[in-house]
Amino acid sequence: MLVRRRLTVLAALATVVLVVVFGVRGVLGSGSAAPLPGEKTTPPEPAAVVAGPPQHCVARDVGLEISTATTSVQVGKPVMFTVVITRAGSRPCLLDGSDAGRAVTITSGTDRVWSSADCPGDERMLLMGRGDRDQTTVTWNGSRSAAGCPGGQPVATPGVYTVVVALAGVEGAVSAPLTVTVTAPPAPTPDPSATTTAPAAGTTPTTTPPAATTPPPAATDPAKP
Repeated sequence: MLVRRRLTVLAALATVVLVVVFGVRGVLGSGSAAPLPGEKTTPPEPAAVVAGPPQHCVARDVGLEISTATTSVQVGKPVMFTVVITRAGSRPCLLDGSDAGRAVTITSGTDRVWSSADCPGDERMLLMGRGDRDQTTVTWNGSRSAAGCPGGQPVATPGVYTVVVALAGVEGAVSAPLTVTVTAPPAPTPDPSATTTAPAAGTTPTTTPPAATTPPPAATDPAKP
């Protein structure tokens, strides 16, 4: 009888243990429960990582600005422009910041007057990350230019000109236009020592020269009486 009672108690205890174990596993089964001994686990998928070499810049990730301290200049006088390139994209990108790569171009209507790309220097590659800023200056000498940078180009005539900066090979990467006015030189000041007499009808105008000065008297020889 005593043995039967012990067996009954042990059976009851075993039932309670099984209920507790399976109850805990049922509650934690939908979460990230730790694996039981002997169970195999699957490693988590690796997170996506942006890697690889820098890409070439595209227009949507690059900002271009051009400005000048003066928007009016006389014929043949130089104008200095400030050019700023900013990078907004998250991944570093490459662009050419030389005079040919970020070309400043001046036009008058459909007439291409001058461009910094006509007289290019060495390549100037820039690796730009998010928030980077590159500032340079470009000087226009007031004359026209042509491909190959030939000398002896004529000066730009008086008028209104449009100036932009653009990245070569990057479609749509163009700044807002800037307007520069080239004015004629001032008229020469007339000579006040000469006066012009208005001619009568049918006659030729005459100019009255300045009055002649009276020569000084001749020196007197004191030896003569």
